Amino acid sequence: MDLRRAAERRPPTADLCGTWFTANAQGFGVDCSVMTVPASAPAPSRVLVVEDDPAIRDVVATALRYSGHVVDEVGDGNAALTVATESAFDLIVLDVMLPGLDGFEVCRQLRDSGRFCPVLFLTARDQTEHRIRGFVAGGDDYLTKPFSVDELVLRVTAILRRIGRSGRPEMLRVDDVVLEDLVVEGGGGF
Repeated sequence: MDLRRAAERRPPTADLCGTWFTANAQGFGVDCSVMTVPASAPAPSRVLVVEDDPAIRDVVATALRYSGHVVDEVGDGNAALTVATESAFDLIVLDVMLPGLDGFEVCRQLRDSGRFCPVLFLTARDQTEHRIRGFVAGGDDYLTKPFSVDELVLRVTAILRRIGRSGRPEMLRVDDVVLEDLVVEGGGGF
C-alpha cells in the first residue's frame, strides 16, 4: 500500500474524537463511543496492522497511533510476510481472511522462520475451531469482529506489557556479564 496515498485520503483533522473516525468506524461494527488510553501505557512500540479492508485497517491503525504506537500497514498476506521478515515489530495485528496468504499461514511461516513477534488475530471468524487454529499457528491472542476499539487497544497494551514491549530479548544479564543488542538465531538456544 502506498502510505503517501493513504495519508492524503485521510482528512488532516481525523482523530479518534472526530466525526470522520466515528462515521468510518461505526460502519464496520466498531464501538468507538469511548476511547481511553491507560495511564500506564507503554512507551511507543512498533506495530504492523495487516487488514485487507482499507476502512477497518485505517480504524485500527488510527486507534493504535492515538495510543502512542508507531504503526505500519499492509493489506495482504504476501506483503505482511515480506514486511514482517524485513523489519522488526513489537506486535502484529493480523486479519485472517486476506488475499494471497491467509493470516494463519502468515503467522505459521513467521514462526517457522524463527520470528516470534506476538500476533493478535483480528477476524470475523468466531468459531472455536478457528480460534484453536489461530493459537496452533502461533497466535498470541484472538479478537473477533465486530470489536471494541477500547478492547483492541487494551489487548495490544497487555501483550506488549507481558513481553516488555519487545518481541525478542535485547539484553541478557547473568551475574556481572551483560550481552546487549542480543539477537538469537537458529534453534539451538543461547
